[in-house]
Order: sequence, then C-alpha cells, then structure tokens
Amino acid sequence: MIITKQILNDLSSKYNLDNNKFKFIIIKNFFKNKYYIYYSSEEYFFEIDKYNNDLKKYFPYFSNLEKLDNIEIWVKSISLTKNKTSRIVSNLKDGLKKRNEFKQKYKV
Repeated sequence: MIITKQILNDLSSKYNLDNNKFKFIIIKNFFKNKYYIYYSSEEYFFEIDKYNNDLKKYFPYFSNLEKLDNIEIWVKSISLTKNKTSRIVSNLKDGLKKRNEFKQKYKV
C-alpha cells in the first residue's frame, strides 16, 4: 500500500489527531537510506520505502485487527496512546494530597 499525505489526513481526522504533526523523514546512511513517517516529536514512527510503500515496521502497535491496514493500525495505536497518557496525568494541585500521603507512608 502506498501511503500518501491524503491517507494520513483522512486517518488523523478519523482518530482525532493533529495532521500537521505527521512528517516524512529521510535518514541517510552511508550505504542505504531509510524512510520514515514520524508523528509528534519523533516519538512514533512508521517505516516506509522510497516509494512510500509499507515496510510493516512501526511503533506503537496496540491494536491488531485483520480488517485494517498497517497504517490505520499505527494511527489508531497513537490515538489510544494519547488517550491513555491524558488520563494518567493529573493536575499538580489535585495530586498534592496523594504525593504528601505517599511521602509520609514511605518516608521519602
């Protein structure tokens, strides 16, 4: 499957991601160049060849559905990761009581 910016645009709108954070990057080596699609600040990657074909190497990989293409699995996994991290992080003021209890309990 050839991955285009239009496919990424459609998937990012489907999974509520920022389309502007997708970047096509070439990493030049002495013998062979590697081609990637990064999301955000190079946290998540999807490896492609120079013709933008899928090489089936990507991170993160959370959802395995047979009906989806690898690029859609990757974008869905990014969306799931973003949702999980937003639930874990709490406000500093809200967590103050819990941190103080933890410090007293374990004498940190």
